[in-house]
Amino acid sequence: MPNYELGADLPCWPLGIDAVKRNEEDFVVYPNPASTILYIKTDLNKVRELYNSVGQLIMSTEGNELNVAGLSQGVYCLKCSNKIRKVIIE
Repeated sequence: MPNYELGADLPCWPLGIDAVKRNEEDFVVYPNPASTILYIKTDLNKVRELYNSVGQLIMSTEGNELNVAGLSQGVYCLKCSNKIRKVIIE
């Protein structure tokens, strides 16, 4: 079965929406869409990396804030460990 990242950290595919929500709560990005500062809420002590839609690394940090004011509008991906969140910059 293809891996679509849904339930990648779970021992099996979730049978209900509650299992998916708990998995998403350990890596939260807000506000989304953002225009100035992007806040990252996670317990993972890993580097946070922001990639553009082509897959190029734009910036990285070990903190919980990213200044995205100078970035072009578009869709970006924020990666922390093996978790990825879609971020929209306005």
